[in-house]
Amino acid sequence: MSVQPFIGFAPDADPATPGVITSCSMMEPTPRGLRSAPAASATDLPALAAACRGAALVTKLDGTKRLIAGTQTKLYEAGSGAWTDRSRAGDYTGSAESRWAFAQFGDVTLAQNGVDRGQSSSSGAFADLTAMPIASLMESVSGFVMCANIPDAAYQYADAWWCSALYDHTNWTPAIATQSARGRLLDAPGPITALAAFGNDLVVAFKRDAMYVGRYVGPDVIWAWERLPGSVGAFSAQGVVSDGAALYWWGGDDFYRYDGSRPQPIGSAIREWFAARFSLANASKMLGSFDSKTSLIRWYYCEGSDTEPASCVVLNTSTGRWGIADRAVEAVVEYVSAGVAYDTPGILAGVQYSTSAWPQSFDSPFWTTAAESPSIIDTTHTLKTLTGISESSSLTTGDLGDDDTSSLLRRVRPRYSKAPTTASMTNYSRARSGDTLIQQATIAAHDGKFDVLHSARWHRFRLDFTGDVEISGINADLQPDGTR
Repeated sequence: MSVQPFIGFAPDADPATPGVITSCSMMEPTPRGLRSAPAASATDLPALAAACRGAALVTKLDGTKRLIAGTQTKLYEAGSGAWTDRSRAGDYTGSAESRWAFAQFGDVTLAQNGVDRGQSSSSGAFADLTAMPIASLMESVSGFVMCANIPDAAYQYADAWWCSALYDHTNWTPAIATQSARGRLLDAPGPITALAAFGNDLVVAFKRDAMYVGRYVGPDVIWAWERLPGSVGAFSAQGVVSDGAALYWWGGDDFYRYDGSRPQPIGSAIREWFAARFSLANASKMLGSFDSKTSLIRWYYCEGSDTEPASCVVLNTSTGRWGIADRAVEAVVEYVSAGVAYDTPGILAGVQYSTSAWPQSFDSPFWTTAAESPSIIDTTHTLKTLTGISESSSLTTGDLGDDDTSSLLRRVRPRYSKAPTTASMTNYSRARSGDTLIQQATIAAHDGKFDVLHSARWHRFRLDFTGDVEISGINADLQPDGTR
């Protein structure tokens, strides 16, 4: 039998679909198949003093970057192996559920938490930007700062939007001359749940069951809003992710992609599986991030009774294939590393590194000064980069066989692009499609293959790995063994 290439994690597909993966753990899709998800690696930054409520890596006009993280009561800036308190005098109140939204407007970093007065800082400590309305959502687009879902007493509407004057983040007095404007999105019920800049002159606003596109048209209208047909919406402000060409998000019934035309459903392989696990009660806590180096979007979400994100589904935007890389997080952000030299192992965040713990690839951002790495802030409030050697991962294939003919399984040989440190295989079988799977033996790899001798109508395999691995398919040696 020839190699059967994998088509990615697709639990909603017929399990007899050639190349389908019915279950996986810590496996992410690649153009060739699936790879083990990287481990979270320590940086030189210590833990924050409290749970992170949002973080952002922003870039100033001269190209310098700032990494800002917020807790309920503080704003911090990363630098020189420490978090420096950049909070305004008196700190912040926040709320039990509030999260920070950040935007960069020229050289000015802006922050909103939906409770306290909006904050601004070009360097050093933040301070109240008294003219800016208090808002839960904020974006920088087309020379404006755009806010939405506004609890401010001056315009207290959860369905409202408000933009600053053109090229002036300090002027929020509505006027045609300055082009500061505000309004409400009223033809669908509910608050604005997410706001995303798109292209040069568009901003997309979401409600739970509606989607609006705002286009900058200049005086007198300033921003013209159009509701898109249908009832597609979004649940989470930080669950709407851009890859630079399109927006991606979970809409309650499917994952969607919007490229400027209309929202397209893209989650047929996993949408029923995901909807059964997704916690609607904690839908607003979903967090998403895009890794441009691998074309991966990672969505962290609450599953079942979880109250904070601990599950993760992964989409490869270049292939449309899926994977899983569960881990508990408080925030997602890009991190700019200082670079680590191969011949100077050191102590990062109190953890002694050895070469066995470093990334095996010298292309990893771990080694490169000023390289951006996809990162998380975990439940210990510590920032870690997703650049480490994988610890363990697994995948389970679909069913190979036939309802009418038994086959003798003699061996399974994986096709690796990168072989793992160790591998084992557990095979399962059943007499008819739809029957309960019966677990058979667990076998260690020998000479890159798994030797088996088992007869059944249907065969399924679980492969467990340690270390970094990339696998594109399997070759299962199945021989006819009679009709039953």
